[in-house]
Amino acid sequence: MSRYHLLPILVLCVASNLSAGERYFGTVSAQKRNGTSEQVKTFSVDFAPSSNEPGDLLFAVQESPSRIPAFQRIGVIRGDGSWLKSNGPTIGHRHLDRISRLFIGIPYFPLDKTAPIEINHQWENDHGEFRVLDEVTVHDHPCWVIEATTGIARRHQFIVRKSDGLVEEANQTAFLGQGDRFRIDIKRDASPDEKTALQEPLTQLSEIVSQMRSATGSLQQIDDVSRMTMPQLQQIVPFSDSMKLAAAKTPFEEIADEISNEIHSVQVRREHSERLAETMLGKTPGPFTLLRLDGTKIPSDSFEGEITVLHFWNYASTEIEQPYGQVSYLDFAARRFAEQNVNVYGVAINPELEDPTTRKGALRKIRKFQSFLKFEYEVTTDAGAALNSLGNPTRFGESLPLWVVLDPTGKVAHYLTGFDEVDPAIGLKQLTEVLQTLVDESREK
Repeated sequence: MSRYHLLPILVLCVASNLSAGERYFGTVSAQKRNGTSEQVKTFSVDFAPSSNEPGDLLFAVQESPSRIPAFQRIGVIRGDGSWLKSNGPTIGHRHLDRISRLFIGIPYFPLDKTAPIEINHQWENDHGEFRVLDEVTVHDHPCWVIEATTGIARRHQFIVRKSDGLVEEANQTAFLGQGDRFRIDIKRDASPDEKTALQEPLTQLSEIVSQMRSATGSLQQIDDVSRMTMPQLQQIVPFSDSMKLAAAKTPFEEIADEISNEIHSVQVRREHSERLAETMLGKTPGPFTLLRLDGTKIPSDSFEGEITVLHFWNYASTEIEQPYGQVSYLDFAARRFAEQNVNVYGVAINPELEDPTTRKGALRKIRKFQSFLKFEYEVTTDAGAALNSLGNPTRFGESLPLWVVLDPTGKVAHYLTGFDEVDPAIGLKQLTEVLQTLVDESREK
C-alpha cells in the first residue's frame, strides 16, 4: 500500500542525445482563490548522459523543503519511453497533512512527428491534447510554445526547442487536497557551470543508481515517503560507498552525500530505539491511565491478568497516508486473538488532544478515521503519560507507531518502534508470534 498520493501531472520524453549535463530550477506556488499566489517550494533537477544509449539520462532532484528521501530523488530515465510517469524526476509537497509526489515534465518534450509543426498545430495521444500557441527564441534557440492539456483544468505550457525537443521553460498545473491549485514553474539553467565536466556518460554511477532503485522498488510503495526506513536502508547500504565514489566531483555528489547522511541518521535512530527496547523488555512500566473517547478512564492496573497490546499512533483522519499505521493488520490480529485473553487498544497521540480548545476536533478526527477503516478494537487517548512511561521513542527522532505488548503480569513482552513486518499468511509477523507465544504460555500454566 502506498502512503503517498501519486499525482500524474505530465512526464513526456523522446529519445535524444544529451551530450552534456543540464540543470533546471523550479518553484511551486499555491494559487489562492483570491487570485494571489504564494511560493511554497523551490527545487532543482540535474541531468547527465547515463550511457551510450540515446536518451538514457541520469537525474537528481534537490528540493526545499525536502519531502522525499534522497535515494528516491535520484534515478535513470530510459530513452525507450518505458519510464513515463514512473521513473522520471519527482518532487514532494505536503498539503493538508498529506505528501504528494509531483512529476516534472523535463527535460525533453515529444514533438509531433506525424505532421509539420506550425502555429495552431494540434495533436493528441495517450498523455493528453497538445496545441502550438506561438514561436519564440530562448537562449538563442528557436522554440515552440506548446499548451498541453492532461485533464480537466490541468493546462500546462512548455517552451520547447524546435531542433531537439529540449524544454527551455515550462509551467505545470497540479491540484491537491480538495481541489487546491498549485503551479510549478521550471527554467533551464543556461550558464555553462559544470556542464563541460560531463562530456562523457556517467555510466558507472548510472549502473549503481539503477541497481539501488531496483533493489528498493518494492519498498517504495509501502514505506513512508518522507524519510528512509530500516527496510530501505538495508537495501541501500551496499550501494552507498560506491555511489559516493562514482559521484565525486560531479553535480550528483551532493545527493550521494545526502543519501549517506540519511543512512547514518537512520542507523543512529535505530540504535537508540534498540537500546530503549532492551531497557523496556521485562520491565513493568510506571502507572498510567488511558482515556476512552467518551472520557471514561482505563487505569493500567486493570490490564493485570490479561495480554494487552498498546498501539501508539496518531489515529487522525483519512488524509493520513497509507498504510495508516498498519491498523487494518492490527485489527486482524485483534479479531484472531479476541477469545484468547488478548485485549488491543489503539492509543491516539496528538497534541490537539491535550488542548481543551482543540480536543473536540481531534476526537472527531479519530472517529472519522475509525469509520473510514472500520476496525473494531478500541481507540483511547493519552496525554503523554502512557507514552512517556514506556520510554517515548519520539524523543530520539523516531516516528510512531510504537507497539507494546504487556504480559498478564504487566511486564513488557514486546517493544517495537516503526512498522512491523507483514507476512501474507499471518499478518503482522512479530506481533503475531509474540501473542501466540504468550497465549501458549498462559495455557500451560
